[in-house]
Amino acid sequence: MQKILAIVMALLIIGMPTVGQAQQDGEVYTALGDSLAAGMNEHGIIGKGYADYIASYLQQQSQLASFNKGFAYSGYTTQNVLADIAANVEKPINGIGESATSLQTALAQSSMITLSVGANDLLQALQALQIDASQGVPADAAPKIMEMVRQVAVANAKIIEQIQAINDKSQLLCSNRR
Repeated sequence: MQKILAIVMALLIIGMPTVGQAQQDGEVYTALGDSLAAGMNEHGIIGKGYADYIASYLQQQSQLASFNKGFAYSGYTTQNVLADIAANVEKPINGIGESATSLQTALAQSSMITLSVGANDLLQALQALQIDASQGVPADAAPKIMEMVRQVAVANAKIIEQIQAINDKSQLLCSNRR
């Protein structure tokens, strides 16, 4: 599944004209979000995910200056990402490049950003409603779930606005864009 997603993302990158601050020596790529961005596999282990495959492809094409997925964490929700941006957290780089950076600096310097977050928000809502999705969703729970989907979309829009306020020239690819 992750390899298919990586191929789709790579095709999107190939087909899109590069917009932004691509440096002469290649893209400055930051992956932001939850376990999908971090590279969580089906065994619950962080490894290579779509962001790594995109970075690898760009590196093979000599189009990658740096890559950082250090701001992607398993379990992250839209609120975690918004809080990290507001607090301008500093975390070790997980990828290719320097040893550590702040989130706003990483976003400001990026020519390409991927964002995938929101699934954990929905999973938490299902748990709060005590719904086992494998057993189906009760009809009376549907309005609450749809409201959570709306809230995730609103939160994602806020994240995108904040990223664009920091860097409106980067190429931004979002998995949960409304």
